[in-house]
Amino acid sequence: MVFVQSIPILLALFSALIISIISIALKVSFTTLCMRVFLTLLIFYALGLVVRKILVDMISDVIIKKRQEEEEKKRKEEQAQKEKEKTEGKDTDADFSPLEVAQLDKDETKIIANNNNNE
Repeated sequence: MVFVQSIPILLALFSALIISIISIALKVSFTTLCMRVFLTLLIFYALGLVVRKILVDMISDVIIKKRQEEEEKKRKEEQAQKEKEKTEGKDTDADFSPLEVAQLDKDETKIIANNNNNE
């Protein structure tokens, strides 16, 4: 990831080095050489920023997809484990029966009625 973050400056410096060598070989004046290097640095630094943005987005997408695949695989393994437990009769929720609200209301009315009769 460190390499990806340094792409703009490396791209700009490498291209400026190439332009400098070519300009010196062609015996260009110093002001022209400086202007070429300056423009090369600006253009290739901007290009490097675009390349870095694209690469960072691609890397983050790959990481997100890997995490999603791992979560999906884990979820499938858990479902398979639950199915296996159900088929073996080791279901942990088999002994649990929730209290129905209607039954609770009937019991409460009986208790309240018994309390009123006792008074």
